[in-house]
Amino acid sequence: MTSFKKKCILMACGFLVAGVVIFSLQKPCPIEECGRNGLRERVGFPHEAHIVLYDCLVCHHVYDDQRNNILDPGELYEDNPDIRCIACHKPNAAIGPMRAFHRQCIGCHNEESAASRSSGPNMCSECHRPQETIPPDYEMIIGD
Repeated sequence: MTSFKKKCILMACGFLVAGVVIFSLQKPCPIEECGRNGLRERVGFPHEAHIVLYDCLVCHHVYDDQRNNILDPGELYEDNPDIRCIACHKPNAAIGPMRAFHRQCIGCHNEESAASRSSGPNMCSECHRPQETIPPDYEMIIGD
């Protein structure tokens, strides 16, 4: 093997090792830091676009043991902090905010897409994007 090929192989191995080391030093984005110091950008949510398409209880929920949504619709009023996702889905909860958002949001978007209906985004960068690219009428659900 020529010395040029050896140098190329060594350089490629060096880049590979450096990439693995750098990637392994990165920690998952703690939900309270997303959009600040985390690895993912903030997430904006078009609440108004969803309320014209879906019943509020499709997203807002309190489940009993049989997985029935027993949330009182009277609790769903503007500025009620108890109905925000993060009120229940705290970072240390059984279903934390990232898992809850991903299951609820992406799950619904995938179901809509599978049924050949218009759906929302399901790729990371379609939701996690710089704040200046998020329309001003979107509510911030991660990073506030």
